[in-house]
Amino acid sequence: MKSMKKILTGTIISVSVASAVSYEYPSLYKDPRVMGMGGANVAVGGESSSLFYNPAGLSALKKSEGLEVEIINLTGTVSENTISLMDEMDAATTDQATFDVLEKYQGSNNHLTVQDYSSLAYRGDSIAWSIGILAGTQLNMVTHALGSASGLLEVQGYVLGGAILGMSYDWNDKLSVGLGAKILQGSGGKVAIPLSDLVSDNLSDSLDDQFEDFDATTFDIGAMYDLKDIIPFGDYWKPTVGLSILNIGETKLGNYGTIPMTVNLGYSVRPDFPLLSDWLFTIDYIDLLDAFDDEYDADMAKRWRIGAQASLFNNSWVQMTGRVGMYNAAPTFGAEFRFTLVTLVYSTYAEEIGAYAGQEEDRRHTFSLAIGW
Repeated sequence: MKSMKKILTGTIISVSVASAVSYEYPSLYKDPRVMGMGGANVAVGGESSSLFYNPAGLSALKKSEGLEVEIINLTGTVSENTISLMDEMDAATTDQATFDVLEKYQGSNNHLTVQDYSSLAYRGDSIAWSIGILAGTQLNMVTHALGSASGLLEVQGYVLGGAILGMSYDWNDKLSVGLGAKILQGSGGKVAIPLSDLVSDNLSDSLDDQFEDFDATTFDIGAMYDLKDIIPFGDYWKPTVGLSILNIGETKLGNYGTIPMTVNLGYSVRPDFPLLSDWLFTIDYIDLLDAFDDEYDADMAKRWRIGAQASLFNNSWVQMTGRVGMYNAAPTFGAEFRFTLVTLVYSTYAEEIGAYAGQEEDRRHTFSLAIGW
């Protein structure tokens, strides 16, 4: 019989999941840069990852940079509970010690994500485009008391890979519109694992039985509009409004569940404040039509995204940028360092596991390594 520690470690490595008892909004990819400033990006753009927020954001790519290539863009996200849980599980040498660790973390959410989003992006005179490949896994895991109807270990989630495509077009010197597509394959499911399965040699079969393969194709549209001729002192503030409709037709991820279509609104300004460069302030409200309401919640506080950033340096050789924000009514922080071809990004944010903001925050830490030009 395999020890529970080995079984659990294997589950963490080989299964991609997201918490079955969670009210966390499902998502495919969260850019660490964006999460550092509260997850707000509908009216910002400027990166290939704009396709996950507003495809019109590709219009904010810089023409001077030509073809932008990220041959590696590896991201890992882990919650504070998961770090301590894995340390204590590694230290447990007996089944009883393992039981004690699981009991200690009973009811707490434990999250782990590993993803790569490599891409090509280009900004021409009036058209910008991006082609990316997304691949990775997620894990949220909740332990319960022995005899629980939800099993000793409850998991839900997916493992996936696919192509992320999009383009934007400058309708005129004020309005840009964008179209994106996501073509995905993977397997997703919800699993309540009893003790008998957890300690048996048939755990992988139990997981396979409750995971369902899927093929999902979904589309996104968006627009961004330059307001500098409408807003007072617009030349100084450089205001932009953005609107996106994501996951048109919904994105069904096997037995994991469905990401609904959402309508999202954003606003940003880029003033020329002194001392630092690249000043940016932005605010989003996601899911204007309450598509998440049926399965998750109707809490408005979880829909707001607020963020800001500024750079100490940002040139062709080196970049140092700091970010702050509010996400799910909890603070976020981020930092980015780039030297020639290598970029390191760190951000921390609190995902809301409860039904309303502030109920049950799961503080997470995201690290990213990108190599490109």
